[in-house]
Amino acid sequence: MEDYLITVGASADLSLTKTVDNASPNVGDNVVYTVTVNNTGPSDATNVDVTDQLPAGLTYVSDDSGGAYNSGTGVWTVGT
Repeated sequence: MEDYLITVGASADLSLTKTVDNASPNVGDNVVYTVTVNNTGPSDATNVDVTDQLPAGLTYVSDDSGGAYNSGTGVWTVGT
């Protein structure tokens, strides 16, 4: 009988939800999208990116995520 060492890589279990506070805005209204990424593990998630393009006619203003959003590419770098 031979012995083998098997290394299993870490895995994260991510889920994403997105909500909007005003699904039918008028011209000039602010619209707040909330994008939430949850990790139910068992391992930490690192280098997480989410791609989410804004609908046509909307302009990115700001966020308070602690990550970085690139409005040109629609990529939100969540980090850890």
